[in-house]
Amino acid sequence: MKIIIRVFGPEPGCAKCKGAEKVATEVAHKFEGVTVKKCDVFSDEAEEFGVMMTPTVMVNDITVEVGRIPSAGKLETIVREVLGGDTK
Repeated sequence: MKIIIRVFGPEPGCAKCKGAEKVATEVAHKFEGVTVKKCDVFSDEAEEFGVMMTPTVMVNDITVEVGRIPSAGKLETIVREVLGGDTK
């Protein structure tokens, strides 16, 4: 199963957005088939998802954190749930 972790923020990124992207990347490296996509908060994609605050972190189109850096543990738990327990 392919999982995309989207991190929405401005370009160049603020400290929180960079932190969220770093955590997402660290978590993604623990699993096969998980990628991180940095998304501009001013893009059509952000508008489509209704992003109003940065950073916004989504896992497969589900918002999991808004306005702060997610903990690695929380993000890892969500990815495991989406994968159904299958890990690398």
